[in-house]
Amino acid sequence: MIAASLTGYGKDEKPQENSQQGTNQSTEQSDESQSGQQTDQESSDPGQKDPGLAQGTSFNSIDDYNFEAPQEGVWQYYFSGDNGETFDKCTTYDDYPDSKVRGWHPWTGSYIGVGFNDDMEGFLELNTPGNGAEIMALGFRAPAEGTYTFSGYTFNPYSQSCEAFHLSLNGEEKASVDIADYTAKPNEFTVEIAMAEGDVLYFYCPSTTADSWVSAYLSVFVNAQ
Repeated sequence: MIAASLTGYGKDEKPQENSQQGTNQSTEQSDESQSGQQTDQESSDPGQKDPGLAQGTSFNSIDDYNFEAPQEGVWQYYFSGDNGETFDKCTTYDDYPDSKVRGWHPWTGSYIGVGFNDDMEGFLELNTPGNGAEIMALGFRAPAEGTYTFSGYTFNPYSQSCEAFHLSLNGEEKASVDIADYTAKPNEFTVEIAMAEGDVLYFYCPSTTADSWVSAYLSVFVNAQ
């Protein structure tokens, strides 16, 4: 909008025609219109880069556990039949026959899974049979490109045959977190990992012997950087 200031005119004087002023107004309004159209086009441009998550956006593997859909949202639940080379989706949510334990399983009736044990509050329980069989995995799917800080705890309260939680991204081990020696108290960890949107980081803890069942315990907290 143009602010106009009129000076005084004599009795016989008339103000000049406002054609120039109208032209200026029309030009400026046109410029504003074009600017608005350009802004709208830029904001809706599908080729623009997603600004990503706000710094400090956080996710919690316990509080955000997905009871409804194992492959939707940031937390997902998998198993591997080839020692962590590839991962398949869990499809069944069941309580174990022991009602204290519940979670996602590869198939109905399976005892292996990723879920909760009422005796281990504050942790997920990843149940894996002996070496060479299915390995259970917790997945974190990146909602946007960026660097994420993963912190939390691993715990091996039953002194079972396992050495570490492995953190795998696109077939590459990004980190490993000790669990074998942490039988009396949990092991605290912090790891930073860069991820593309849609990448899945897998946490899994294989058994180190052929006939030893492993119930490995894990809690993970994630912050976007």
